[in-house]
Amino acid sequence: MKTEAKVVAFGLPTSRRRNDQPLPVPLEQIRDLAQAQLRQGIQALFDDVDDALFDRADRADNSQEQELYFEAMRDLRLKRQGIERTFLDRCAGGFESLLQEQGAELRTLGHAELEARVADEAMIGKALGQLEPGLGQLSLRLGALLGRPVGEGGNPLGPHALCTFFAEACSEADMPIRIKLIVLKLFERHCLGRLGVLCKEAHRLLEAEGVPSAESPPAAVTEQEAAMDAAAEPADAQVDQLRVGSWLELRMDDEQKLRCKLAAFIRPTGRYIFVNRSGVKVLERTRAELAADLAAGAVRLLDDAQIFDRALESVINLRRVKTDQP
Repeated sequence: MKTEAKVVAFGLPTSRRRNDQPLPVPLEQIRDLAQAQLRQGIQALFDDVDDALFDRADRADNSQEQELYFEAMRDLRLKRQGIERTFLDRCAGGFESLLQEQGAELRTLGHAELEARVADEAMIGKALGQLEPGLGQLSLRLGALLGRPVGEGGNPLGPHALCTFFAEACSEADMPIRIKLIVLKLFERHCLGRLGVLCKEAHRLLEAEGVPSAESPPAAVTEQEAAMDAAAEPADAQVDQLRVGSWLELRMDDEQKLRCKLAAFIRPTGRYIFVNRSGVKVLERTRAELAADLAAGAVRLLDDAQIFDRALESVINLRRVKTDQP
């Protein structure tokens, strides 16, 4: 994502680290959990962006616009692995940076393109609104673990950090603003949308290690975790309701939605396989991924009765048309 934004590096030279000490065990566990979830998220992002760009090209009004989308598809396919690897490396480095002597925080100094800046700020603001106060409690607990304050901008699971990591990873892809906005929207859905689950699991890992919130009594932390559990339960319950033949509506972008049906559940791998009306595979997710997508609003379950009613209505209308014909 080429931009003139100047990003302050998240991390300092080794000489300023605390004797190259290893990460505390709870922090290692949280880092590994984040790596696994964000790897799934970034891979799902690129799967969906490929489909979204192909659909935009198919619906383009002219050959010049069509070529724009096809060229973006080719470029992102070539650079996908590099972007994924760099993003995950930056995310892992965010945890290492917590061992700095000074609690330096990530900050974006500016963007050449106003639209991209507004999109970043909107994503961060929306994510913060959904994550607070859980994210703030997590920063307090990380501070208690490290013995110094950790601000939201310095929290490697915060939206500020992840948006900066992603901008750095995409810096080699020269994307027009309309392509960039599509990619950012999918990043918000597939990566930032997982932060609620990640924060909840991070709280559990820290609590298991006896790490309290620095400024709140244990009871307050317990209440917060209970609230986070309650927010996650509906999505988990919806996944448990899925049966072969169940229908989902998948949001490709703001303009396009795709309906798909659960065709199979592969128990050994725990993966759900979805197909479109033609029987072509269009989606594959684990239980955790589906729950995260449902919680983020990326997919929603469709009521079987509603689908039947619409199908019946279509059949009736078709018969009426045939009857009215001379």
